[in-house]
Amino acid sequence: MGLLRTIWEAIKRFFGFGPSTVTYLTSSMTFVDLDIEFIKSDMRLQTNGRRRGEDNQPTSDSTSLDDVELKIVNYIQDQRKKTTEHFLMNMRGFAGRLSSLDLDRTVVEIKNEAKKAVADFNVRAMRGIEFLDTLRRDLVAAKTDLSNFQQEHDRNMNASLKSAPWIVISILVMLILFSGETYFNGTMLGQGLVQGLSAGIAYAMAFSFVNIVLGFFAGHFGFRRTHHVRRGAKLTGWLIILACAATAFIFNMGVGHFRDGLTSGDWEHARTIAMNAIRTHPFILASLESYALWGLGMLVSLLVALDVFALDDPYPGYGHITRHYKKCVQDLTDAKDDIREEMQGWRDEAVEKMKISRARASRWRTDYGVVLAGVAALQQAYAVHMTHLETCGNRLLEYYRGENTRSRTTPAPAHFAVPFKFENVEAPIVTMPKVLNEDTVDSQVKDATSELETAVTLLNEKYQEHMARFASITQVLAKVD
Repeated sequence: MGLLRTIWEAIKRFFGFGPSTVTYLTSSMTFVDLDIEFIKSDMRLQTNGRRRGEDNQPTSDSTSLDDVELKIVNYIQDQRKKTTEHFLMNMRGFAGRLSSLDLDRTVVEIKNEAKKAVADFNVRAMRGIEFLDTLRRDLVAAKTDLSNFQQEHDRNMNASLKSAPWIVISILVMLILFSGETYFNGTMLGQGLVQGLSAGIAYAMAFSFVNIVLGFFAGHFGFRRTHHVRRGAKLTGWLIILACAATAFIFNMGVGHFRDGLTSGDWEHARTIAMNAIRTHPFILASLESYALWGLGMLVSLLVALDVFALDDPYPGYGHITRHYKKCVQDLTDAKDDIREEMQGWRDEAVEKMKISRARASRWRTDYGVVLAGVAALQQAYAVHMTHLETCGNRLLEYYRGENTRSRTTPAPAHFAVPFKFENVEAPIVTMPKVLNEDTVDSQVKDATSELETAVTLLNEKYQEHMARFASITQVLAKVD
């Protein structure tokens, strides 16, 4: 019967009809309680107790535990070992968390971070202010140069500066004049060349370039100097204009003679023919087309001179020095707005860092309390579970011994009356970091928080200092207009 029952129990467990194979009860506790009923069934304590009792085993004079009792005790000891390992693992985890929550180190780090945030802001702000002050000095120097120039050259009115569209249009006009003259000259010169227009364009571009250069010199150095307050400079301007005009006149006459040489039929000796004509009758050309070339060249030089002259203030150098001054004003204005925004951003960034540090200190206090509470709860749970394991061991032994005693014909051994007890139920010692009391924790956290508040106050003071200097530097903008 015993063998058949054993086979039947095995079949039921295989197909899932038997009791659960889990030896623990469902629980949310740190250490899970044992399932006594399952262990009784799994160890077949009822069957083994009755069978051994019928055989009067263990004998009445036995003083040691039998095999079934040893199996129960070993099972309980094994559970104790697993519980202890689990306890040590959790305690080491708590020890690691306490190490990472080193309050002394954390407070020092928070203080250093606060000082660094203030120092970083101060360095950034000083660099920005120094850069702004450099621009201020440049502006003051430019204003002084402009004032000296106005006094020295008797300039009572502001310089007439041209806008960007005006300058673009002026440059386009010069390009149109260059292109138009090149095409017209190329057409005229190409009539006397075998290659035609393509060869004439090459000559025409060179001639047009010379007229453009002469017009540029006359407009920039000649016309502008005629407005100078010094008579010597005015005379120099008129001499430059006359020199450019004479050069343009002679050069374009030469171009006309060169065309006459090309149209004579002997284009290979056109240069020689032109030189002879210049020596014999320099101001007389052979055709109206040649006179048209001369006239167009003179006109282009004149128009370029006027266009270049109109690009800037009539007085020489006045436009350049005024533009430099206005550029310094614009540079300081732009830098003022940028640096003011940056300083506000740097201050806000530093304050945000300190807010994070403050939250870190508060979180540290909470985490420290949670860890200490976890340590206490774990130690208490370990002690409770040791009692639970002892109780389970005794219940299993009592059940087996009861079944054994009821089936015996001889008295039960005396040790059946001795309960199971752990030799030592104290929790194993785990080396923990220094544990601070609540007053010490509060004091340290308050110290760190106070340091952060002091740093924020200092930061705002530094910000106000730099903004005051910022205001004194940018006041120059109100004085230069």
